[in-house]
Amino acid sequence: MVFLCQFVLSMTAFWVEENAAFLWIHQKLTLVLGTFLPLEFFPATWRPWLELTPYGWLCYPPARLAAAYDPNQALRLLSGQTAWVLALSLASSLVFSAGSQRTAVQGG
Repeated sequence: MVFLCQFVLSMTAFWVEENAAFLWIHQKLTLVLGTFLPLEFFPATWRPWLELTPYGWLCYPPARLAAAYDPNQALRLLSGQTAWVLALSLASSLVFSAGSQRTAVQGG
């Protein structure tokens, strides 16, 4: 899932010449939202919105599952990660096709 997030962000190079800032922001969000701060630390009004992002599914839920296994949480984690893998796969194919058409039009 991290690979697909970085792949989609890397393909912004078709439109933006220097896209290192996007990857830097993604890395920091992954570090803070996925590792350092569990979703339970955020206000209750923020949690549903954070769970809609891929960052809520990357690092902390698998670590929590390893520390205290719960079959229901495992199923929820697998279904959420599967949904994000499918969504990011679709996004990466769409961004790649749009970017490759843009490159062909410019003669690159």
